[in-house]
Amino acid sequence: MSEELMQNFSLTYICDPGAQYYGYISWDDFFIGEFRPGARPIEQPDDDRFIINACESGPYSLQYNVKQMDRF
Repeated sequence: MSEELMQNFSLTYICDPGAQYYGYISWDDFFIGEFRPGARPIEQPDDDRFIINACESGPYSLQYNVKQMDRF
């Protein structure tokens, strides 16, 4: 992995670049790693009309006019 990419990674995620595997102790530990404060700001955190995508991926589908009793 390039030095620039790894620097960006360490600025984005809470990790220890000087430790083996950046301080992650398992594959699961890596995948549940935390973002540094401010790394991924949420545009509308108090607006219940929006659902936040919780990982580095794209939404599977978009739904409009969702009702409170609708199932996901």
